[in-house]
Amino acid sequence: MVGLNTANEKPNRKKRIVMKTNYEAVSSDLQKIEWENVTNKTDVNEALECFNSIVGSAIKTHTQYIKSSRSKYNLKPWITPGLIRCMRHKDNLHQQLKQNPNNEILKRSYTRYRNFFIDILRKVKENYKNKILEENKKNAKRLWNTIKDICEMPRRKSDSSDLLAGKGTPSESLNNCNLHFTTVGKNLANQILQRLSTSEDDLAANVNNNNSPTESMFMTPTDEFEVDSVIKQLKYDSAPGLDGIKPSLLKLISNTILEPLTYICNLSISTGVFPEYWKVALVSPIYKAGPRNSPDNYRPISLLCILSKVLEKIMNNRIVKYLESNSLLSERQYGFRRGKSTTDAVDLLTHITSKHTDTGKRCLGVFLDLAKAFDTISSRILLRKLELSGIRGKPLDWLQSYMSNRRQITRINDLVSDELEISYGVPQGSILGPTLFTVYMNDILNINIPNADLICYADDTVVLFHGKDWEDAYRKAEEGLNVPY
Repeated sequence: MVGLNTANEKPNRKKRIVMKTNYEAVSSDLQKIEWENVTNKTDVNEALECFNSIVGSAIKTHTQYIKSSRSKYNLKPWITPGLIRCMRHKDNLHQQLKQNPNNEILKRSYTRYRNFFIDILRKVKENYKNKILEENKKNAKRLWNTIKDICEMPRRKSDSSDLLAGKGTPSESLNNCNLHFTTVGKNLANQILQRLSTSEDDLAANVNNNNSPTESMFMTPTDEFEVDSVIKQLKYDSAPGLDGIKPSLLKLISNTILEPLTYICNLSISTGVFPEYWKVALVSPIYKAGPRNSPDNYRPISLLCILSKVLEKIMNNRIVKYLESNSLLSERQYGFRRGKSTTDAVDLLTHITSKHTDTGKRCLGVFLDLAKAFDTISSRILLRKLELSGIRGKPLDWLQSYMSNRRQITRINDLVSDELEISYGVPQGSILGPTLFTVYMNDILNINIPNADLICYADDTVVLFHGKDWEDAYRKAEEGLNVPY
């Protein structure tokens, strides 16, 4: 597959050399392919390897490095072809005036046209702003990003080059970063186990679920219509994973690969095996806060193969539908849930507080934030919780395969680290990760703490204690938090 560049293939970014793929030519080549070599395979890893070879060969054939003009980098989104023509005419008049500064007719012509151009530019820019505000008004995240763009608010620097300035060469520093990201969850989990004087197996064995359903989840196969629908829902601007396939390319060639891709997805579901190639994550460190030379201050975002997200989305739809239809998730978990938001969580918190204060009581909120929440998830404990939730048989085998033998590579600029295995956590940036995390966190909301209410948004938890006065509320908070549950 087209993936990471080797040292000899790095484009010179200073000269604006970019890799360009002829999507139409790739699609044309794939239309001629007979997919029997893929659909005849009974092993999902072999089928995917054959599929990757065919698609990767077509992409490589029609990919080349070209020099991109500077103008492509400077154009604002509201600049239209008509504005470009006006801009060029204005610049031509300006050049003529510089050559003939005493020509009054030319000076008036330039001044009038310049003012005309500025007026048109302002109107086009204003219309563009109103349009994107209207388009994004129902999406809080996009609306906020739009407002920041319009107000030209400075964005946080995301460059992670400072991580390469550690001990040794940049490659050694990068490998140390990758080692940190792959072991941070394991090290923290081991510290917790030592403090509790227990083991991961003991914790998994002690997991219980009083509301465990008697029936098991049934995993239905997918079809080409669903696969096509999932591909259409993918974001255009998602970064590619190890295979280098971008969503824009996948959307264009989707009709030509629906048959083999659907076969691979169904083969994975029926055998309970998640393809090994799709388990490798390309990690991009995103700076949070603090010293920039410490990996602790970066969030490792996993860039996964876009095709793996198609299979993840299909499975996630089934798992979420099963969990929601059987009411297996707490109503007070507002993170990663359809129809629930931070606003709903705040409304509930406000309602509970008002209810107690209206009766003369005092409320004291304790806000909890779990350290490295995604990174410290134990696959054994999670699988036990999934099993008790009714996810058994092949669906459980598939999830066990999905979480086992995961590896990652960290990339900063053009450097890539060695590949390392991950023994704890779920990938940040995956589609299934949030759902699995929600199942893992669900038990915390079932804890019965006297005189307290619990509300969660993902790993952010508030425990709201109430008492007859401030001293009573404070005492109940101390007692409630010190009791081992």
